[in-house]
Amino acid sequence: MRRDEAAFHRRNASVALIGMGTPGETDAFCRSRSLPFACLSDPSRQAYEAYGLARVSLPQILGSGRAYIRMASAFMQGHGFSRPVGDARQMPGVFIVDRAGRVRYAHRHKDVSDNPPNEALLAVLDEV
Repeated sequence: MRRDEAAFHRRNASVALIGMGTPGETDAFCRSRSLPFACLSDPSRQAYEAYGLARVSLPQILGSGRAYIRMASAFMQGHGFSRPVGDARQMPGVFIVDRAGRVRYAHRHKDVSDNPPNEALLAVLDEV
């Protein structure tokens, strides 16, 4: 999302990342990566539950071979791995919520590498 920060901004979209860490852990995570987005903390995972994000088994977290390939590719590009914070079995998601609070797009990850392309998110924002 950072790569297309300007494109999200041109569409008047606000991006917020929600993590399971404490406020201090979340702040440290976002600062260490110089994230240009709002970073929110949800250690009780209420938002995850409200948006129907599942908790899964370890094999489900890693999913298919695609997850291993993407992790290896990220590592080779210089992205490291860190200790998980919060519930490592909690799957993430990506949602677009309009100003009236309606969910206009929902992507619930099937494995850790299952990120929707920014182009898909931007296309939805163009329709909203």
